[in-house]
Amino acid sequence: MEGCTNILYTEYNPYANVDDGTCIVLEIEGCSDPNYLEYDEFVNVPNDELYCLYEVVEGCTTFNSINYNPAANTDDGSCELNFYGCMDETMFNFNPQQM
Repeated sequence: MEGCTNILYTEYNPYANVDDGTCIVLEIEGCSDPNYLEYDEFVNVPNDELYCLYEVVEGCTTFNSINYNPAANTDDGSCELNFYGCMDETMFNFNPQQM
């Protein structure tokens, strides 16, 4: 019987004993849930229970920011940096970034 004889393809036919070149789509098993760090947009054989391990937690991941979130694993661009220095423009140690 002709068909796809390669088990790694979605067209695989366990009854085929002659490969006829119909193996087209490679099976990609993995996490199909975009709410997890392990998400893979190319997955066509979802196995979320096995591959989706860590849920995405957005927030500031820069340690020295004033709004650092230690639980965040995905930086969302919200980090606010600390600027130190004097805010008085007439002083020698004036820091314009404080304004």
